[in-house]
Amino acid sequence: MGGILFFVASILFGIGLVRKLLPFANGPERLFWGTTLGILLSTWLAYSISRLFLDVNQFALITLTGAMWITVILLFRRDLPDLKKIRIPDLLRENKLLVLLLILVLPIFIYFFYVGMFRQQPDGLYLTATSWYDMALHVAIANGFVYGDNFPPMYLVLPGEPLRYPFLPDFHASIFLEFGWSLWTTFAVTSLVASIALVGTFFCFARRVADSASAAFLASLIFLFNGGLGFILFFRDWYAGDRSLLTNLLDPKENYTDMFSQGIKWVSLITSGVIPQRAMLYGMPIAFFILALITIVWRDWSETDKNDKWNGARILFIAGILTGLLPLFHVHSYMSLGLISGFLFMINRRYAWIAFWIPAVLLALPQLLGSGGGLTASEFLHVQLGWMSGISSNFFVFLLFNFGLPLLLIVPALFAAPRYLKTLYFAFACLFVFSFIFRISPNDFDNIKLLYYWHAGTAILVANWLSKIGQRFALRPVVAFLVLVCVASGLLATIRETKLIYRVFSPEEIEAGIFARDKTPPRSLFLTGQNHNQPVLCLAGKPIMLGFEFWIMSHGYSRQAYDLMLKDVKEMYSGSAAGAELLTTHKIDYVYISQGEKDALRANEAYFAANHTLVYKNSAISIYQIKGQASDISPQ
Repeated sequence: MGGILFFVASILFGIGLVRKLLPFANGPERLFWGTTLGILLSTWLAYSISRLFLDVNQFALITLTGAMWITVILLFRRDLPDLKKIRIPDLLRENKLLVLLLILVLPIFIYFFYVGMFRQQPDGLYLTATSWYDMALHVAIANGFVYGDNFPPMYLVLPGEPLRYPFLPDFHASIFLEFGWSLWTTFAVTSLVASIALVGTFFCFARRVADSASAAFLASLIFLFNGGLGFILFFRDWYAGDRSLLTNLLDPKENYTDMFSQGIKWVSLITSGVIPQRAMLYGMPIAFFILALITIVWRDWSETDKNDKWNGARILFIAGILTGLLPLFHVHSYMSLGLISGFLFMINRRYAWIAFWIPAVLLALPQLLGSGGGLTASEFLHVQLGWMSGISSNFFVFLLFNFGLPLLLIVPALFAAPRYLKTLYFAFACLFVFSFIFRISPNDFDNIKLLYYWHAGTAILVANWLSKIGQRFALRPVVAFLVLVCVASGLLATIRETKLIYRVFSPEEIEAGIFARDKTPPRSLFLTGQNHNQPVLCLAGKPIMLGFEFWIMSHGYSRQAYDLMLKDVKEMYSGSAAGAELLTTHKIDYVYISQGEKDALRANEAYFAANHTLVYKNSAISIYQIKGQASDISPQ
């Protein structure tokens, strides 16, 4: 009940603030902006309190919940008579295209979050295929806050290093874990609410830009079901195979947005973006809320006296505060907004931008510096022409096959767009060019997180044009066909990924994780293998000597340091005299041994059985306490 009260209070708190601070917001904007703002502020408040106590403190969370409910009452107390006059049927009719969009899209999110977000089955916990690596890190960070007292946040897979990954979406999950929710309930419910906010805030942003509900509806479909011309390969596979077209549609052979061998890496936003990448799922609604506010000011500037250099400063100031609170939710969204606002300033150099940038920079700076660690400028920003086009034999073929029809429709859409939209889209086009010149992280694939924002602007631009030509009844079939071509690969990718649900933790791994969670001290250091689905790390939130290589390299940590640590890990598992000394040097508290450690690291269990204390054992896993380290616990 505590978690439900906290969640509802945070959403109503956000809605109330939007109503007071942004009185021009319409009904859907109040709902979706308010939901986004409520999650943003309540998470920051809860984290600030927890950081003060160095603990996710349930009493403090209950106090915060009460404070939010009191604020909600104060925000709405004079408006109750007006709220009683609201007629739900009228609201649904007025927003029928938004309702239709939610009816079409939400079942997809519900399905993925229901079956593939740590869903408990008799034989273990399950994830979707595209969530296989990402969600293991998210659950580790969340459990680290609750069970590992990970304050200030350190990188649990490389202890001693600061956590560079934006962790507030996972801290949001830790709030509900602390209130007693299960892993599945926590991640499924919070992800579903965030996905609703994503769909709603993008629709509202598109409607503000295009001033058309039909354009916003089409833009939302094109944006959410991104994909290039990979669907052409679907027809090739159907023609070459022996299955019917319907069978292939219901069970595609490939994910046609993610085919490295064919030079296709414009992966599905839904299945490979926001579902597995929790930071993106939380960051995008905030960014679209901010972009909508910028759009309101931008359109007003196009219609007012250019001599009023401070016009719109109040709205931009609010947008700047929201932007400044964004980095620990999703740093790539923060980067995208910074670049877009900078490109817009190049077009219209008004003093009002200062009101945006001052809070956007000052609030963000401590977050960026605090999680920077030893990350060098070359790791963060590096010239790499062409993004990932090297996987294709021809750059222009790469562009066409990856970005497809929307890329071709930009030209006619620009001709038909009003001037304010042309200048607004200039910033998104510059973001596209930037992404093909610079690599923004050690993992070159991460540029796609900027390209998704270019795609958002492109989807709106194209949908604005399609909506206009669709006003002629005879051309509506043409519009429908063009939209279908734009979304075909994304739809096929979504269908494909519904078939791929994999077990991430076995019952034995779950039992070992629960033991480590409940029976070992919060900051106990474990020696384990380097697999991403490590039970002690993920289910107990305990730091491990060295974790999954891909995470560590992608987040900009030293390759040299990783290799040296891995050498020590192997030596410690060997049972040698040097390994015994390293166990003391690295202050290892517990050693985890399963078949994985025996195969990959040649773990010498006989040595640990003879020299250290067995504190846990099941049919697949043993955990040894290193003598002289950690608090003594009774062996099982």
